[in-house]
Amino acid sequence: MKLATEVNEIAKVVEAALAINQWYKVKEGDSDFTDLSDEIADYWNNREQNVIENLGNAAPFDGVKATFKLSNREVACLLILSLVQLDNRLCQALASLQESHIHQGLSCDTMVGMLCDDSEKALKFRHHLLHHSPLVLWGLVRISPASSPLSPQLLIAPELLDLAIEYHKNPLDESPQNQALELPAFKLHHVLHPVSCQHIPGVSQPMVLIIGESGSGRRIAAQHLAGDRQVMEIDQQKLLAMPDGISALTECLRVALVSNQLIYWPNGLSFLSTQRPSLLLLIKWLALTPNNIPAVVFSEPEHIAIPSELVPYKITPILSTITAIEQKVWLLNRLAQHFLPTYPKENQTQGIEHFKQSQNECDVDWQQVVENYNLNPAKMMQLMSTLVGVASEKSEITQRDVWKVLADMSASSLSSLASKKTAKVTLAELVINPRLQKQFDEIIARYRLRNKLLNANAIKNVGFSSLFWGRPGTGKTIGAEAIAQHLGLPLYQVNLSNIASKWIGETEKNLAQLFDDAEQNQGVLFFDEADAVFSKRTNVESSHDKTSNLGVSFLLQRMEAFTGVLILATNFKGNLDEAFLRRFQFSCEFTLPDEQERRVLWQRAFKAPYTLTDDIVEDLVTNLAISPANIANIARHTVLLSMMSGQEPSASKEPSASKEPSASKEPSAGQKQLTVDHLADAILREHQKLDSSYLIESWLKKWRAEHQVF
Repeated sequence: MKLATEVNEIAKVVEAALAINQWYKVKEGDSDFTDLSDEIADYWNNREQNVIENLGNAAPFDGVKATFKLSNREVACLLILSLVQLDNRLCQALASLQESHIHQGLSCDTMVGMLCDDSEKALKFRHHLLHHSPLVLWGLVRISPASSPLSPQLLIAPELLDLAIEYHKNPLDESPQNQALELPAFKLHHVLHPVSCQHIPGVSQPMVLIIGESGSGRRIAAQHLAGDRQVMEIDQQKLLAMPDGISALTECLRVALVSNQLIYWPNGLSFLSTQRPSLLLLIKWLALTPNNIPAVVFSEPEHIAIPSELVPYKITPILSTITAIEQKVWLLNRLAQHFLPTYPKENQTQGIEHFKQSQNECDVDWQQVVENYNLNPAKMMQLMSTLVGVASEKSEITQRDVWKVLADMSASSLSSLASKKTAKVTLAELVINPRLQKQFDEIIARYRLRNKLLNANAIKNVGFSSLFWGRPGTGKTIGAEAIAQHLGLPLYQVNLSNIASKWIGETEKNLAQLFDDAEQNQGVLFFDEADAVFSKRTNVESSHDKTSNLGVSFLLQRMEAFTGVLILATNFKGNLDEAFLRRFQFSCEFTLPDEQERRVLWQRAFKAPYTLTDDIVEDLVTNLAISPANIANIARHTVLLSMMSGQEPSASKEPSASKEPSASKEPSAGQKQLTVDHLADAILREHQKLDSSYLIESWLKKWRAEHQVF
C-alpha cells in the first residue's frame, strides 16, 4: 500500500495514545502502575518529534501545507482524518481510543491527545486548532454540526480526501497538488460550477477585471487566462441565497486553492463593494495565492470603482469586445465551418486577410449579417446552434434561413412599448405601382449602403426615417413588414396606448426607452397611426398644450439621433407637424390600386379550392375601385358565407345552416364553385362599413341577375 509509511507512523501514535489512555484509566482506579506510566511517557517523549515530523511531511498534502502555511502538527491532523476514512484498522483503533463511533468525525480531544505529549501543550494546540488554525479558518477541517460544543468532532474537507485518494492511485513520483480535480457540485453548495478551458497565455497578476456587456465573451476571456487550469464560476445569486454566505464563499475559495483552479466571479467587485466581510476574506485568500498567475477574474458590464482595500493588489483590466466588422465576419465563418456540416470547409486555418478573398464562395453573406446585427460571441453561438437544426432538414443554409433565425432570436417586444410583427408577404409578393416599388428600392439601398455613405460624408447618421401615408387599407403596414423582412430585420410596431401617460415627463421617458431598445435590438421601428404622436404643435394656452409641445420637440430631437430604421404610417399626412415632414428621407404615398393591380389582387385573394373565373374578375376590377384591404375582407367573407351554406369542400359535409337551396352545381373534385349571392353579399357588407352601400346596391342587383353560377 502506498500509504504504508503514514499508516505505520499513525499506528505508533495510536498505540502510544491507547497505552497512555489505559494508563490514565488505571491511575484513576488508584492502582500503582507508576513504572508503566513512566515507561510510556518516556517512550512518547522520545518518539513524538520524529513521528510528528514524518506525518507533517506526508506527500498527499505537501502542496496544501505550502499553500495554507500549515505546521507539521496541522498536516498530521489532515493525514489522520483522511486515513481514518481509508483504513479500517485505524478506524477501529481510533474508535476504541475515543470509545465511540467515528462516522460523525474524530473527537478533537482524541486528536489533540494523540499529537501532544502533555496536558499544557494539548490545551494550547486545542485552542489554536479550533480558533486560529487555517485548518478551520479555510474549512480544510470542519466541525460536525451533530457534535457537542464541549467535544467537537472533526471532519476532513471532501476535496482533501480526494487528494489522498488520488495520491493512492498515482505513482509515487507524481504529486497531485497541481492537478485540477473534477469535484461534484454538491460538495460546493452549488455555488461553483465548472467551465471548459482552453490554453492561451494570459496575465501574470493575481486579479483580473474583464469589462464587457453580457454575451461579449467575458467567460471565454477567463478561460483563456486560466491556461491549463480548471475555471470555476461563482454563482452569485446562489451565494446570496445561502444561509451562511461567508462559509460558502470560504469553501469556494478553499476549493480553488486546493485544486489549483481559477475563480471566475461575474459582478464580483459590485458584490464586494457592499459586503465587507467577504472582501476581507478575499484579501486573506489573496495572501495565500501565487502572485504570478491569475487567481480570480472579475467581470463587470462597465467600469466600476475598485474597493480601496484591493488597490495594492494591482487588478489588471481587460476590455472584452469584438468591434471590427472583419473580425466578426471571420469568426462567424469559422463557427459555420465548425458547426454546419454542409458549409465549405476550405481555409479553416487561414487568417482574416485570406478569408476576405474567399468569403463569396458560400450562399451566406456574413458581411451583411454583421452590418445588420450587432452580434457578440454569445449571440453567434446561439445563431449557429439554431442553424444546426435547420441544416439537419435542408441540404444547405441560405441567406433567408439566416435572416429568419436572427429575426426569431430578436426580442419579442421592447419593454411592452412595441411588439414584434411577422411579415405576411414578401417584398416580391407585394402588389404596388412602379413608382412605389422604386421608392422601396431606394429605402433598401439607403440601408444597405449606410456605412459607405457615412464614410463618404454623404450622410451624418446611418439611421433614417420614412413616411408611409395614404388612404386606409392601401398596404402601409404590409409594406413596412415586407421591407423589414427583405432587410433581414425584425419589425417592432409601437403600442401607442403604452407610450402616452398623464404624468408629466412619463411620455418622453417612454419614448426615450423605446428608441434606445430599438437601437439595441437593431430592428425597424414602426409607428402606425403616427399622427396620434407626431401631431402638430399648438399655441400654448394651457399646461396640457405646453406638455404636448415638449413631447413633440423631444421626438424631433430623438428622431434625428436615431441610428436605426424608422417608419411612420398615417392616413392623414396633413395632421403631422411640418418639422417632422422635412426630416423624412422618404415619403411614400399609398394610393388605391389601378385596374391591373386590382386584377392581380382579386386573383390572389381566393385560394384554392375557391377560385374566380376570368369574367367575374373583370367585372369586379371594372366596377369596384377599392383598396387591397377591402378586397381581402370581401374574399374572406365570401368563403365564410360559402361554408355557412354547407358548400365547403370537405370529405364529410356539416349540415347546412341555410334553408335556401343552393344555386350551384356539385363541384368537381378539388374545386369549389361559389354563388354570386355569396360574393354580392360580401361586397355589400364591406360597403356598409364604408357607408357607401347605397352606391353599390343597384349594380349588385343587376350583377346578380346576370350571373347565377360561376
